[in-house]
Amino acid sequence: MNCYELSYLVSPDISSEHLEALRREISALIENEGGVLNTSVSAGQKHLAYPIKKRSLAHLETLRFYIESGQLPNLNRELRVKEHILRFLLVQKKVPKSKPASVPRLAPSEKPSDTAQQKSKGPKVELEKIEEKLEELLGS
Repeated sequence: MNCYELSYLVSPDISSEHLEALRREISALIENEGGVLNTSVSAGQKHLAYPIKKRSLAHLETLRFYIESGQLPNLNRELRVKEHILRFLLVQKKVPKSKPASVPRLAPSEKPSDTAQQKSKGPKVELEKIEEKLEELLGS
């Protein structure tokens, strides 16, 4: 099953009850063809950039669903017959692959400058002891 998005413009002349009935009808049509609805978004009434079928306003509806590609011709045919649908667009959506979440790196518990100072103190003590022993040996 592929993911598809159907966006359609509905005539502004119909009432909200008829608009809701049309939404249910299209959802039922998709489910009857073997599709599974994912999301449904109603963007409300929009001003169109140019008139479509002599109308400058339309209700914009969007459906996202999964369906077999063989069922699309039947769906297209049924949508063309609907008289209140001014225009529709059916596109295949690519499902984004989920990436594994990255694990944040932990900060080191010691500061690098502290460890460098501790390391430098160690050899100085050893050098002082060596110098004292050399003086004792050379002095005697």
